[in-house]
Amino acid sequence: MNIVPAEKGHAEYISTELANFFSRANTLFEYPRYKDGKDHMLKHVTNGIESPTNEFLYFVQEDESKNPLGFINLSVNEYNIGSILMVLGQNEEILKNLIDYSIPFFKNLNVSKVQIEAESFQTDLLSVLKKYNKEELITRFKISI
Repeated sequence: MNIVPAEKGHAEYISTELANFFSRANTLFEYPRYKDGKDHMLKHVTNGIESPTNEFLYFVQEDESKNPLGFINLSVNEYNIGSILMVLGQNEEILKNLIDYSIPFFKNLNVSKVQIEAESFQTDLLSVLKKYNKEELITRFKISI
């Protein structure tokens, strides 16, 4: 398996995964908190992949036949804080591979702290995150009344 910088040909896969993720999150929140249209995602992902500034970087893990198995979206803000904006993959191993791949990337930019969010339904990601030296900063709840 290989992790490569995303190319325009990966935009469809990434957009579909994002649309599915945000649709599931909206179902969880019980209102349209996130835009989840695939066309909307495709526009933003394509712009991110093609951007000369590389403000939002996408990397894709592929199998031996170059089929995508997961992706990660990275960014560094003006305070030199890294962000894993999204990491989605078929299983825990792929998620861990993608996060592990991001660590030297961030270290090369002299980033020492990386932020990541995980929704409660992302059980594979939550399991993977237990393996890292991390600090939980925000916990979000929904109270039914």
